[in-house]
Amino acid sequence: MVKRIELDLSVPRSDYEIEIKAKRIYVERCDGNVIMKFEDKQSDFVTLIERMVLSCEREIKKIYISNKQETGKLVLVVYSDLEIKL
Repeated sequence: MVKRIELDLSVPRSDYEIEIKAKRIYVERCDGNVIMKFEDKQSDFVTLIERMVLSCEREIKKIYISNKQETGKLVLVVYSDLEIKL
């Protein structure tokens, strides 16, 4: 399953929780300074950059997004465990 998440960066956020089911996240667009944490608000953060691919062997169930108010948007493409059979 593939899910697209778009956030308007003109809205400031602090540990904004998004529930997902993913093993891979692609940062399609990131117009500002955005950080993401995985699973827990207390976890280490990753600064997002455009075209970044984040992958994990186990399923990610929650992400937390933080950003200051600025123009532009954040677009994430979230992939669950995809299996291709021929």
